[in-house]
Amino acid sequence: MDGDIFVLPNGRHFRLLDDPLPDTHDIAEFSKKFLGVPYLWGGTSTYGFDCSGFTNRMYDVFDMDLPRDASLQEEFCEAVQDPVPGDLFFLPGHVMMYIGDNKVIHANGHNMCVEITDLSRDEYGLFLLSKITKVGRPKKKVRSVLTDNE
Repeated sequence: MDGDIFVLPNGRHFRLLDDPLPDTHDIAEFSKKFLGVPYLWGGTSTYGFDCSGFTNRMYDVFDMDLPRDASLQEEFCEAVQDPVPGDLFFLPGHVMMYIGDNKVIHANGHNMCVEITDLSRDEYGLFLLSKITKVGRPKKKVRSVLTDNE
């Protein structure tokens, strides 16, 4: 049996199960459907996204809990050295999703929309690259289930 089992005072059993992470490549691909959605500070919908609202919602679609704010997302994610699509790049006050080939997708106030930026090409991308403080991957999701006496 996977997970740890705890007996509750009422005799029911509580088990923690580790769920696998969703395929982060799927999250990165899905996020491209939102290119051009306006930037809106505090936004979490297709009416407008801010940076952390965008990453929060993209992971939410794949049933992955990610804190709402960029700083909390940064704390929540485990640092990684070799990013894969779906990993998050953090800058002071900003978060972007890596989609591969030195590119990120993010809701930003620079061009006021969700867009793809090449971190190795244009001046804006090189600027963002120079400010990255952490590359992170959301931690494995843990869910709980109540079971009959096992």
